[in-house]
Amino acid sequence: MVRMGKRFYDIAVNATDCMFHGSYNGKKYHDIDLINVFKRAYQQNVLCCLLTGSSIKESIITKSIANEYATTSLFKLPSLYYTIGVHPCSVNEFITYNNNYNNKTDHTLSNDQFFQLAQDSPLVPVENLNLLLQLWKDSLNDPKFRALGEMGLDYDRLNYSSKEMQLLFFKEQLKLSCDPQLQHLPLFLHMRNCSEDFIPILNQFINGYHDTSMISPNDPPRLYKFSDQRLMVVHSFTDSTQDMCDLVNLSPNIYIGLNGASLRSQQNLDTVKEIPLDRILIETDSPWCEIRKSHPSYQWLHKEDGEIQPRYEEPYKTVKKDKLQGKPDDEKQVTMVKSRNEPCLVEQVAIVVSQLKNIPYDEFVDTVWETSCKIYGE
Repeated sequence: MVRMGKRFYDIAVNATDCMFHGSYNGKKYHDIDLINVFKRAYQQNVLCCLLTGSSIKESIITKSIANEYATTSLFKLPSLYYTIGVHPCSVNEFITYNNNYNNKTDHTLSNDQFFQLAQDSPLVPVENLNLLLQLWKDSLNDPKFRALGEMGLDYDRLNYSSKEMQLLFFKEQLKLSCDPQLQHLPLFLHMRNCSEDFIPILNQFINGYHDTSMISPNDPPRLYKFSDQRLMVVHSFTDSTQDMCDLVNLSPNIYIGLNGASLRSQQNLDTVKEIPLDRILIETDSPWCEIRKSHPSYQWLHKEDGEIQPRYEEPYKTVKKDKLQGKPDDEKQVTMVKSRNEPCLVEQVAIVVSQLKNIPYDEFVDTVWETSCKIYGE
């Protein structure tokens, strides 16, 4: 039974991740258990989840998951929405992807070679950019389609794709997003240790600039500019206080998503204290980015002096991944996998951040809910 009085909107759930399908590091341990993950979320007042698309292939699957679970009438589940886009760590897909799903990244190619291919043989990436654009437009009539992304830059994980490849396809996706049919959709953005490039690029599109595109290289430069109403969320924020200030000062339409990774160092906590309340959203980015006992944020969940308001209680027992499969079905419904984050734990982020900002818990939760609904819809 859902407990009334609190409403949470988890704006980042990686529903296609192998862990939610029972596989860890390539080994199968248990059956897919997404239905139980979503049931637990609803029981903990998570009324909406935004399922994130991180590649063309995964975006198609994410869309399918959101619509598949919407048809169940047997259980109370959160409203499930989705995004479509290509994460910076997945941009090599613009070279490797084909819509028969039998593509596999050629591991003999270096990231530099992928970028060279994108320049020397643009027909394939152009085909896939057009495929992404068509996927966006084909989804416009689906009320569950709520944002373009995940897209952005990640300079902490250049082993997945080169800086040059990330920059190229971040800009190309942003150019596609300027299509008049898509301007009403918010952007779901990824920024990791790349503010020196990320913020100026956003600034270009906010103010407008002229350029050519890969899709139409022979056309004269055209204006690329976001609608003045376009909203943008930089999710899973882990960068500096100055970077945060630069973002929120860049546009009143930019918001910051916080999860356990946003709270893993004292510097992170100091930054969170400075984010304006009306710019904050919360998320789990599950099955990743949990609040760990080694994080300084953990103390705010379990204070011995009882000052916490409300005192957090673990909602479900946990077992190791190899122990879940053997449990009876009714027990599986109330059992989490150890060290696998879930939407039902998004309240942890709310408890920590509300205390860091010295804001009454109920006020914080209500404000973040309203902000989330303003951006993504209830």
